[in-house]
Amino acid sequence: MKIKWNKLAIKQLLDAIAYLEENKLSVYGKKIERQIFSKIMSVSKTEHVAGPDLLKINNDGSFFILIVDRYRIAYRETSKGLRILRISVIQDSSHVKAVK
Repeated sequence: MKIKWNKLAIKQLLDAIAYLEENKLSVYGKKIERQIFSKIMSVSKTEHVAGPDLLKINNDGSFFILIVDRYRIAYRETSKGLRILRISVIQDSSHVKAVK
């Protein structure tokens, strides 16, 4: 399955890693980066790894999310593959537990 990243998602990932590095958390940043890529690759190989994106208005069933630590990766499945849409930090830890 082909994986395509939106420019915004790439920028958000790079910004998150840069923020961690600037705050003396570069080891953690590298770990998160590896986990995000690993989780995305596992979605491309298997089905039903992620949950539906409940924050997406009018989700037609093709929008999903992955949770890696405190990061929320939103993506869309299409007949052509996966489209990584955005990466955001989860502020509320109760949401992380509910989605995992």
